[in-house]
Amino acid sequence: VSAEETSNQIDIVFTDAVLVQGTSRRLYSQEFRQSRDFHDVPTKVEQSIDDASIDVFELLIRTDFLCASSVMIHRAFFAALGLFDRSAVPADDYEMWLRCMPGAKLGYVNEPLIEYLLHERNYSHDYIRMREKIIYALSKTRQKYLGDKRRSRQFERSLLFHYRFLFQKLREERQYASVLHHALSLLPKDRGGFRLLLRALCIPYLQQWGLQRFPRVYRVLRAMKKTYAAVPRSN
Repeated sequence: VSAEETSNQIDIVFTDAVLVQGTSRRLYSQEFRQSRDFHDVPTKVEQSIDDASIDVFELLIRTDFLCASSVMIHRAFFAALGLFDRSAVPADDYEMWLRCMPGAKLGYVNEPLIEYLLHERNYSHDYIRMREKIIYALSKTRQKYLGDKRRSRQFERSLLFHYRFLFQKLREERQYASVLHHALSLLPKDRGGFRLLLRALCIPYLQQWGLQRFPRVYRVLRAMKKTYAAVPRSN
């Protein structure tokens, strides 16, 4: 299906891209196909034009598969939903796509119509900041779906994936204060936040140290959660 044929039905159109890094050239979609976690996403995105049963929003919650430089979005969405959220930079494009869903109809042109230059100053090379802002975008959007168990689980699975990556990178770089900051930020949240903390940080540590310590650590975390929940907060 061409973009012209579906122009009256499509709200957001995006294309494949050629990633250029030095003398290397590879397809943007290939990055996902070679990924252990997201290898099925490009195929499902392609099929979604003709198959309404494919949950494109769920795919987007899993990962940002839109190459932002290739995107064309209907102006009405900016008028209705506002512009890009500066607090989400450098994942502000991802936050915008999430905000448009599930109402937006996506169209994919399976051709590399742009070239994207990769270099050391790309935002994407700041892995920790990028991951923090992806988490921000997902957490912000998730608030609208707390009453929807299926959607809420989708967001929680994605957040778990990104929190695990973030905590691992912070530990590798010995940024323990940041680990503590992110851990404590999860405690005052709903039950989903506490589960994320356990599964993204505590359980991996316990698997490393020995699971026999788990009951005691779990009781300590429960006590911390109750303490933070009891602290009055200003509006």
